[in-house]
Amino acid sequence: MDYKKQQAFFSRVRRLPYFEVKLGRLKKIPGASPIEKGVDVRLAVDMVSMGLKSQYDVAVLVSGDGDFSEAVQIVKDAGKHVELAYPKGGYPARQLQDVCDIVVEMEKGKHLIFL
Repeated sequence: MDYKKQQAFFSRVRRLPYFEVKLGRLKKIPGASPIEKGVDVRLAVDMVSMGLKSQYDVAVLVSGDGDFSEAVQIVKDAGKHVELAYPKGGYPARQLQDVCDIVVEMEKGKHLIFL
């Protein structure tokens, strides 16, 4: 996604009710594309801290990274629910699928509806 499209996307998401955009940082590596740093940890910390403060009842995690499974378990132990959405063609880690309440494959151009 190029920069202009990404900024337009962030702008649309910021206008959605109940959504907050928090960005990580990019680390430049000589001879390679920049990589995101700190995003996974920030998301896990927010999910746990907000869940423990009862700021939500259900979290929807869009990822496939098994590193989130421990944070998800903490949230579930606190009585919250976590639903997992992952991109079509992706394969979320088994331990993440096992700990989430619902697992949904996203499809481009389709809306996710959680019931």
